[in-house]
Amino acid sequence: IVPLIPHYRAELGLTKVESGWLVAAFSLSVVVVAIPVGHLADRIGARRVVAAGGAAMAAATLGLGFAGSFWLLLAARAVQGVGDAAVWGAGVAWVAARAPADRRGQAVSYSNAAAVAGVIAGPFVGGIATSTFGIRATFSVVAAISLALAAWALFETDAQADPDRHVRV
Repeated sequence: IVPLIPHYRAELGLTKVESGWLVAAFSLSVVVVAIPVGHLADRIGARRVVAAGGAAMAAATLGLGFAGSFWLLLAARAVQGVGDAAVWGAGVAWVAARAPADRRGQAVSYSNAAAVAGVIAGPFVGGIATSTFGIRATFSVVAAISLALAAWALFETDAQADPDRHVRV
């Protein structure tokens, strides 16, 4: 969202404080839901949580592309944070549970590397795409990709951590 803040400020007349809330809403949502999402993944399976998180990301992405007010943008950013917490938290657990024990560290390392590459490249690629194709078109394509990945997750093999690795509350 950072490269698009000037657009949203001009288009919607956002204040600096509102712009700051748009940036903060994502992280705040992640912090609030990360632990409950982990417990949910233990209970219903990481695959389902990843799929739900992908669907939330798709909805949030459409919200960011089509929102016409600060409050709708803020809600989309909050949902985006929830989706991220679900995909990332449950996704790493899913990767770890599916990987053979002797290659688990390597599998998690690759997923971390991919995430960092995405965080670095995302604003750059997104900035170019939105400048070239427009915000609505770019976000619509990204939402469709997120939804397709969520659907794909539903057809993949689920995996649970070994029972001795579950946290008991």
